[in-house]
Amino acid sequence: MMKSNLVVWVALSWLIACFSCSDDLSEEELFPEGTAALYMMDEWHGKTLLGNSDVYITSERNFHSNRFPIFDMGKKSGIGDIEMPDFINMAPQVAVQPGNGYVICDVDDILEFEESGHLAIAESASVYRVFVDSWIQRGDSITGANVRFLLGKPSEGQLPVWGSSLGTIWLDPYLSSIDEQTPLVVDSPSSHPEDMEIVLLGKAQDGLTYTVEGKQLKLRAASFGCVDSEYRLIIRYKHVYTEVSVWVKWKNS
Repeated sequence: MMKSNLVVWVALSWLIACFSCSDDLSEEELFPEGTAALYMMDEWHGKTLLGNSDVYITSERNFHSNRFPIFDMGKKSGIGDIEMPDFINMAPQVAVQPGNGYVICDVDDILEFEESGHLAIAESASVYRVFVDSWIQRGDSITGANVRFLLGKPSEGQLPVWGSSLGTIWLDPYLSSIDEQTPLVVDSPSSHPEDMEIVLLGKAQDGLTYTVEGKQLKLRAASFGCVDSEYRLIIRYKHVYTEVSVWVKWKNS
C-alpha cells in the first residue's frame, strides 16, 4: 500500500510541475501593462488589422500576413506566458485557435549564427505577442476572434541593451604580459553552453579574446597594440541576441 501511494504521489508531483508555471503567473503578469484588447473581424466582416501590422484573419480562420512571419506557440494562459520561438518554421499563415499564443516579427531582425546554426532575434526588434481569447460569433457563424496583443521587445533585462557599452578593459602599463591583465567580467544570464554564443565583429576578432566561465563572460585584450580602441561583439542568449561594445584603454590615461 505504501509503495502504491508513493507512485501516486510521484505522478501527481510530476503533473503539478508540468502545469504550475503558467498557473503561478498573476493576472498582471499574464497580461502586462500595455496589452490591448481587439475585436478582430475576419476579411469578410471588416478585415480588422492587428495593430500597425498587415496581419488579418482570413475567411478560413487563419492569421495571414504578406510581410511578417507568424509563429504558433501552442496553448498559453496569456501574453506573459509567450516566449520567443526557435524561428525555424516561419509561416505567413497559421490557424487561429482560441487559447493559443502567437509571435509576429520582422524577418529582417532574425539572424542565423554560423557556428551553432541557431536562429535568434535582435534585442532591439519590435515583436507582437498575441493571445486568442475566443471566437466572435453572429448566430451560428464565426466572424472573427477576440484577441489580446502586446507590442514590445523580445526579452526584458536578460541581455544588455542594443548599442550599449559593456565597459572598459583597463590595461596596466606596469604589467609586462598581456596574460597578467585583469579581464572585463560581465554577468551572463545562463551557465549552459547551448544558451550562450559570442561573435566578435570586425577588428574585435583580432583585438579581443574571451572565455565563458559559469555565468560570467570574461573579455580580454589580445595584445597591447589593441589599446585606445572600441570593439563590437554580439551576444546571443537562447533565441535573442544583442550587439554591444567594449573599450580597451590604459589604466592611467
